[in-house]
Amino acid sequence: MKKSQLNSSVFLFIFILSFSVSWAALSSILEVTPGSQDFVGCLQSHSNNVTSISQVTFTSRNASFLPTWQVHVQNTRFLKPSTRKPSVIVTPVDETLVRTTLFCSKKHGYELRIRSGGHDYEGLSYTADVPFVMLDFTNMRSIDVDVANRTAWVQAGAALGALYYAISQKTDTLYFPAGVCPTVGVGGYMGGGGYGNLLRKYGTAADNVLDARFMDVNGNILDRKSMGEDLFWAIRGGGASSFGIVLAWKLRLVAVPEKVFGEYIGNTTKKTVRIMFEGIYQGTTDTLLPLLDEKFPELGVTREICEEIKMVQSTLVFWGLPSSTPTEILTNRSAIAKINNKSKSDYVRKPIPISGLKKIWRKLMENDQSAFLMINPFGGRIADFSETAIPYPHRAGVLLQILKSVNFNGQASDTTPVSLRRIAWLQSLDELLTPYVSKNPREAYFNYNDLDFGVGSDNYEEASLWGERYWKRDNFKKLIRIKAKVDPLNFFRHPQSIPVFSTPLSDM
Repeated sequence: MKKSQLNSSVFLFIFILSFSVSWAALSSILEVTPGSQDFVGCLQSHSNNVTSISQVTFTSRNASFLPTWQVHVQNTRFLKPSTRKPSVIVTPVDETLVRTTLFCSKKHGYELRIRSGGHDYEGLSYTADVPFVMLDFTNMRSIDVDVANRTAWVQAGAALGALYYAISQKTDTLYFPAGVCPTVGVGGYMGGGGYGNLLRKYGTAADNVLDARFMDVNGNILDRKSMGEDLFWAIRGGGASSFGIVLAWKLRLVAVPEKVFGEYIGNTTKKTVRIMFEGIYQGTTDTLLPLLDEKFPELGVTREICEEIKMVQSTLVFWGLPSSTPTEILTNRSAIAKINNKSKSDYVRKPIPISGLKKIWRKLMENDQSAFLMINPFGGRIADFSETAIPYPHRAGVLLQILKSVNFNGQASDTTPVSLRRIAWLQSLDELLTPYVSKNPREAYFNYNDLDFGVGSDNYEEASLWGERYWKRDNFKKLIRIKAKVDPLNFFRHPQSIPVFSTPLSDM
């Protein structure tokens, strides 16, 4: 991807990761949780091969425990001594062990956290304030691409990069409309809706889910037909881990041209607000240039800065890698940089006036270069779906999605004085944006979960403070009703999971 400079700038786009942590410091807070050995014994008693259980089960007594937990902690701000870790980690290789892990967790009073790729913005897939077992799908990541039927079955532990690579090995004219971060796990991503750079043409990732293999709280393995349309609706955007365990998704592959066009704006050494335009045009340079000259002449795009690449290469480019990078890197999670930040999201339904943009630019200039502001244009196909088609409701009328973050690079943790100042700056930016973003509710994206919204769930009034922001009122209430049917004792839970109330929702 070639570069050009704009005199008027864009976003502070900084992804320099630096983090170090002492294994001794981490180890000092680890103790063998009472009952963890009973849990392991439960797994062994329900297995015909005790040796195989020992190879995929880890407690703090195992030398591999910390590396296994740490390897897919994708937000390194949680790599600190105060982060609570699981009592036991189970990395199943088959669905039988998933069921046994579920059974033994219930029997021995553990909560269950389910990790697919480890990209949970608040670390909820691998940490908790109560004793818990972490079910890590790192060993269940098979991908079966069916070009003839334009579908793919993908296990929960596969990452988006591996999915894109698998598709590209069979065809250059099909793809899946999902995100650009290669290490995001498929299991959790679809469960939150999932958007990417093809959303204006094909909608969200969850809009293109055709079926699933799903384990309910009783250990039954269900598909779309046997689970029913209500539960199938809920797990595509409503936070699948609130309802059970996704084992695999069946995805609809979409048509793409053999090559697409990409262009972005380069770096500057002067402190400024740098605007970076990133996008995909599904066509040739010859057809794109006249369109840009007509619609966006200010960009000054010329043929010399254009490049035509395969769809799989666009994923590399959007993640900041040269298009010449071997696509095999998409299958190597350790080769992709992790993040170290705190983030918040918003949706914009009315154009932001020039006066508002000036306020935003001035605010960005106050930052110490730890900020990242990403604006994604919406509309197109995503708006054709009803906001109740699946739980993901941010549809017709949404102009932009905003992701704003601060990183903690150069800091020992997210609690140093510098880190706290950065968090305070992020909160002040959030307040500044209030007049320009959606209202009643102020919408937010569930896959960019934010515990600052609250975690109360004793009643609907408490839970609505965060639930209606992610799903809006009608969808949130429907999710609560479905949850009460499929998991009435609320086994599958975390601080912002779909709640179960003592009083039925209809009586409130």
